[in-house]
Amino acid sequence: MAKNSISRVRKRELESPDDFVVFLNKLLQFIISNKIKVGVFFIAVFILIAGLSGMTYYAGKNESKASLLVSKSIHKYQGALKDKGAENAFEDVEKEFEMIIEKYSGKNSGKFARFFFAGICFDAEKYEKAISNFNLSLHDFENEDSIKNLILSSLGYSHEQQKDFKTAAMYFEMITAKPDAAKKDEAFFNTGLLYAKMGDNNKSMEAFQKIVDDYKESMYFELVKEKIAGQKNEKANQ
Repeated sequence: MAKNSISRVRKRELESPDDFVVFLNKLLQFIISNKIKVGVFFIAVFILIAGLSGMTYYAGKNESKASLLVSKSIHKYQGALKDKGAENAFEDVEKEFEMIIEKYSGKNSGKFARFFFAGICFDAEKYEKAISNFNLSLHDFENEDSIKNLILSSLGYSHEQQKDFKTAAMYFEMITAKPDAAKKDEAFFNTGLLYAKMGDNNKSMEAFQKIVDDYKESMYFELVKEKIAGQKNEKANQ
């Protein structure tokens, strides 16, 4: 994923009681200019993990047969995604991934397959299935902080798609609560948006303020800075 791009998932409505119109328009300009889809976000991350560490790691664990099955299924999905779209690609590989997960559930390759399949479910808008698999992946990768944080974020996005904003915010806050978590600025940004949707403008502003105070290099910095300034002007004029 490009360093300075914002996921298409942020294209969703960003309302709050004090009107997000200007903020929304600026955010949409980011999205339109980058042309990034939700699916691209998840699949790009998973492929990166597979390519840089996953298959080498699992092969080293004497799981070459299982890792080969996972690799073949991933490549099949990539081809189907390009040719048919996310929903049809999901249908093409669903049984394969479920077989691998069931047969190799105790193996590292099976765990990786579940993690990847959860992302496939999300892309196909099978959010219940995605949440179920991401939750199981939390246990599978409980000692792998970098992957665990990605799973927490994925659970946040999945619950947001179901309009369960409170649960979604909880998962992003689990990331912001970690001292050394990666991409905390993104987690604070998502938290701010979710609290705005829930009508809690104070908590929304608190989350955005953390980006202004601590993440000045964040791609979200200018967006939230202007939003906070607008909120302060509103209060001053009341």
